Amino acid sequence: GGALAQGYATDDFPPIDEPIRLFASALAGDGPTPWGFVPLSVPEDHRPFVQPLRQAYDLRAPVRAIFAEQQVPAPEWPHTCAFALVVELARVREAIDHRIAVRLVLETVNGMAKTAPMTAKHLRDAAG
Repeated sequence: GGALAQGYATDDFPPIDEPIRLFASALAGDGPTPWGFVPLSVPEDHRPFVQPLRQAYDLRAPVRAIFAEQQVPAPEWPHTCAFALVVELARVREAIDHRIAVRLVLETVNGMAKTAPMTAKHLRDAAG
């Protein structure tokens, strides 16, 4: 509902099963997805150049520090993160097609939610 209040329309959102199917088809081997990225259906020029997995790892400590400073209780973290996504969607609503922005958010969050959190050792090993 927050994105709708920020100028997005219901038509900007794909059917909820589309990001889920996209991820599942990538797991089944339908198209390569480089390590650290998630499968995306948006045009190539809108895809991230920094791995979402790396961003999630790098942001973990600063976000925890902000939550501690602001005394955000752990049970509220998911709601706070969802609100932050709505704020960012509002900030880019004039800069990017709404449908592309929403797909980027939904497909990235869905893919990252199904990815095991990285430890420092995992990241070093993956960087090889």
